[in-house]
Amino acid sequence: PLLGGDMMVRQIHHFLMWFFILVAIVHVYLVIYHDYIDSEGITSSMIGGWKFIPEKEVERFEAEESKGKKAVLEDLDRLKS
Repeated sequence: PLLGGDMMVRQIHHFLMWFFILVAIVHVYLVIYHDYIDSEGITSSMIGGWKFIPEKEVERFEAEESKGKKAVLEDLDRLKS
């Protein structure tokens, strides 16, 4: 008999079933834990549709954006003169 008979196939199937169930549970736990620890909101954005962005990053982005706008306006003024 292939794989040692019906009982052996049943035991292998049962073992693999529980292995995959445990891997799935551990995987989901680690993904949620990683999302919480890193505070990047990657997993949260998949679930809720919104990505968490820390306020410091938003402020830094806005500061860089305003500097970029000022530089563009200065370049336009220089071209006009």
